[in-house]
Amino acid sequence: MKRLYHKVLAIVICLMIVGVIFPRNTLASTIPLAPTNLTATTVNSNQIYLSWNPVVDATAYYVYRATSPDGYYTIIASPTSTNYTDSGISPSVSYYYKVTAANSAGTSSDSAIVYATSNNSNGAPAAPTNLTATAANGNQIYLNWSPVANASYYYVYKSTTVTGNYSLIAGPTTTNYTDYNVSLNTPYYYKVDAINSAGTSADSSIVYAIPTNSNTALSAPVNLVAQAQSGNQVYLTWNPVVNATYYSVYRSTSYGGPFAIVGSPSSSTLMDTNVSPNTTYYYKVDAVGSTGTSSDSAIVYAITNTSNIALSAPSNLTATPTNSSQVYLTWSPVNYATYYSVYRSTTVSGPFTIVGAPTTSNYTDSSVQLYTTYYYKIEAVNSAGSSPDSQIVSTTANFSNSTLSAPTQVSASVVSTSQLCVTWNPVSYATSYYVYRATSLAGPFSIVGMPSTTTFTDLGLSSNTTYYYKVVAVGNAGTSSDSAIVSASTTYTNGAIAAPTNLIATVVNTSQVYLTWSSVSNATSYNVYRATSASGTFTVIGTSTTANYTDTGLSTGITYYYKVVAVGSAGSSADSAIVPATTTSTNGALPTPTNPTATALSTNQIYLTWDPVGNATSYNVYRAASPTDTYTNIATTSTTNYTDTNLPANTTYYYEIQAAGTSGLSSFSSVVSAATTGTSGSSTSSSNTSQISSQRLAGQDSYGTSAEVAKAGWLTSYYAVIVSGETFSDALCSAPLAQKYNAPLLLTTKDSLNEDTKAQLTRLKVKSVFIVGGVGVISSAVEQTIEGMGMQVTRIAGNDSYETSVKIAQALGQTTQAVIASGETFPDALSIAPIAAMKGMPILLTTKDTLPDSVKTYLKGIQSTYVVGGTGVISDAVYSQLPSPTRLSGEDRYDTNISVLKAFAGQLDFSTCYISTGENYADALAGSVLASITNSPVILVSNPVEQSTLDYMGSIAGSINKEVVFGGTVVVPDSVLTSLNGSGNASNTISAPTIATASVVSSSQINLSWDAVSGATSYYVYGSTSSTGTFSHIATVTTNSYSNTGLWANTTYYYKIQAVNSSGTSQYSPVASATTSS
Repeated sequence: MKRLYHKVLAIVICLMIVGVIFPRNTLASTIPLAPTNLTATTVNSNQIYLSWNPVVDATAYYVYRATSPDGYYTIIASPTSTNYTDSGISPSVSYYYKVTAANSAGTSSDSAIVYATSNNSNGAPAAPTNLTATAANGNQIYLNWSPVANASYYYVYKSTTVTGNYSLIAGPTTTNYTDYNVSLNTPYYYKVDAINSAGTSADSSIVYAIPTNSNTALSAPVNLVAQAQSGNQVYLTWNPVVNATYYSVYRSTSYGGPFAIVGSPSSSTLMDTNVSPNTTYYYKVDAVGSTGTSSDSAIVYAITNTSNIALSAPSNLTATPTNSSQVYLTWSPVNYATYYSVYRSTTVSGPFTIVGAPTTSNYTDSSVQLYTTYYYKIEAVNSAGSSPDSQIVSTTANFSNSTLSAPTQVSASVVSTSQLCVTWNPVSYATSYYVYRATSLAGPFSIVGMPSTTTFTDLGLSSNTTYYYKVVAVGNAGTSSDSAIVSASTTYTNGAIAAPTNLIATVVNTSQVYLTWSSVSNATSYNVYRATSASGTFTVIGTSTTANYTDTGLSTGITYYYKVVAVGSAGSSADSAIVPATTTSTNGALPTPTNPTATALSTNQIYLTWDPVGNATSYNVYRAASPTDTYTNIATTSTTNYTDTNLPANTTYYYEIQAAGTSGLSSFSSVVSAATTGTSGSSTSSSNTSQISSQRLAGQDSYGTSAEVAKAGWLTSYYAVIVSGETFSDALCSAPLAQKYNAPLLLTTKDSLNEDTKAQLTRLKVKSVFIVGGVGVISSAVEQTIEGMGMQVTRIAGNDSYETSVKIAQALGQTTQAVIASGETFPDALSIAPIAAMKGMPILLTTKDTLPDSVKTYLKGIQSTYVVGGTGVISDAVYSQLPSPTRLSGEDRYDTNISVLKAFAGQLDFSTCYISTGENYADALAGSVLASITNSPVILVSNPVEQSTLDYMGSIAGSINKEVVFGGTVVVPDSVLTSLNGSGNASNTISAPTIATASVVSSSQINLSWDAVSGATSYYVYGSTSSTGTFSHIATVTTNSYSNTGLWANTTYYYKIQAVNSSGTSQYSPVASATTSS
């Protein structure tokens, strides 16, 4: 019996070990996970060593490299081990890497991006700069210095005299160090060296610090809170500071300052009453005591409101009878009034009754009687109440309008781009005239002048606009009938077309400068101006019909300044920026660019690369239709790559590259060529594809795509909204804010302003920028760069992304509806972003199970909410706390997207549909504002496209005229568009498999087979553990069979199949199922 017991026990233990070591796979793709813990270590000036954690089931890895974090990554190796040494790189260059794992089932998503900088091949690093020493308290001195390129670590030296012996006290790898081995009131001197494998730098400059009594330093105030109490009060509170005798409170109207003291309270509160309504104020506080002043507190802000501002009484009230049954009232506008109450009486002492409530500062009383005297007074009104009464005025309706003749010979003539002059013949017995204006013949007409002469000049008009006028005579006998209507159009203004941008002046040789600039829409020619000083007299030196010009016959070694003006039928543009160029003293040429490559990316894009050229500041890209044809300069770029877009399909193009720099131009590179791919689908098909035009808005990355969206939607913009391109939480709520200010939504990295975004801010002539998120998301360096461009910056940020969503909601103004979305995942918020922007609804973020306090407080003023996403992202516990909630959800992000579109279908215009990947947030977010302008939907897609999306696109296909894709073919392939458009016409869609069978092989394997479909090039296999659940894409095969392995025993699995070819994907096959054995 014991022997039997031991045998059973051994079997049980073996089964437990097998279960631990060999767990069953769930039904999912067998594609490996992304590699983790990727590190990059500089070996020397031409080697960087990479390593990462192994990935289960990976048979190989792909190593990608770029020279910028958001640049173009290329595969440089495919090792089977978890390390790789990148050799042959250039010295003193930062390289960025990412790795994917691969096996026979496919390739994983990308690892995190890391970077390393190769050593300087010339030897030891430079000496550290900007060394500072700060006595933190009685027993610490804190050292900090600027990073040194190629330094592996640093040596920190200390002495008690400036010329004494310095001892090595530390070797940190970071650019700071805290020295704890110090004594009170003793000076300490420090210097730092940088170290790498090539040697040691020279010493830094010497700095010193003296530790003081540790009891003298005051702590900075913490928990500073600013609350707007009204339109003219902000209440500040903070935690008291030990040993502080009073506090200095500083205020500014921008985050970056300057700050000025607004109070010195002895307690830890202050009511700031010297503020203006509807203004953002920034505050910081210092503690002050007998031992000195603390460092600054954190900076906070508050926005004053206008809801409870006491209103002043309306002034300058006048009452004028316009005919026998009308009295026209006007008065001066009152700040912060939302409307006015107009009171009337037939006696000066009343009683007065309300006869109107206009929102403008004028009113026509049309219910008066002839020969009756009326008395009027006005009150201004807002949510805080009513103002005092205006003064009382009176008038008598004592005439009819039949006695004065209508003015004749009325004419309107142009004075300037913003002025028109209206004249007419005098009318007998007229004492004055009413001049009416409209922008259409049918009106409505409004009074714009009441002259006593027969001439009126209308000022402040828009350029290139037609205005319509009529005139009425006014006299003691009343008013005449209307004159005939006349019209005139203002002229174009100077600058009616955009000014040229991206002007570049390149020295060709000792006597020539080559100018290029970006083409201007509607320009027919360009005038090129030159001067010998930036502030000197510019003269026209030439006219060009293309966006380039060569200035010849110049003197050697002279600096010339250039600007360009675009000319068109609308007039002339403003001047471009001024750029200088200095002719060389001797002819000197740059080396020729080497290793040019041309690669077709899609049906309309070719990607070019070449090696960098020393001392080149830019590169000119030339293109021709044949090797012997004339090559045309199509672009000038500062990078060593360029994407040529908007090309016709199935066409070969030839390219050559020229380097440009201060020493002139290089000779041309060797010629390279590439052919765009053929168009997808059949060119003779009568499917929906042939009826729907398409456009792709794409850059090299998400930042470039947001820039292309801005180009497509805005010629100029006073405002712009900038969000993070690296983290989604704050950015998700920004679309309604951008739509309110009719502003493009642009992306940036945290620590530096993205160059594509910077170029758009300049092109759009932006004056005011909203930054969404705190300095942990978008740094103050980005803010300072924008301010340095001459633009006002307003940062909207809370303590976390949930509070930031509330801050944005407050900036939108009053509303009765709001959207609730997850702050932990992005797709659901993206689905409703353009609709929320269109309807002016704020998007508020929540966690799955807890409604944040800041959101809960804001919702007290909201009447109804839309909850986007199922209980897996927003629980019923949160849902139950929301005002009049409506849940919009689906089985996955794509099904939720369709649910949102169906809910608002009656308010959307489907003639233009915007398409974006549902796998990242940036493209759809940037495009959501553009879509909201035309009330258009944004369709989120996967690859392959989910069936629910295909079905919905098929149902609305008859309404679609155009599709606009956000992003390049990497994120939304052309095959996705083919699938979407094929769904609207069954005759163009491949047939679905009609018979699918599932056969059990073992406890862990099921074999699938189905009938082959004519014309199919592959098949998508989907699986689920529920017949009504979500089916996941588990395989793509080229045969009509598949073995699904790694399954759980005694479990039922469900399958369905799609056939695929160049025309798209078929409908699903019937569902097949089987149960694995025990």
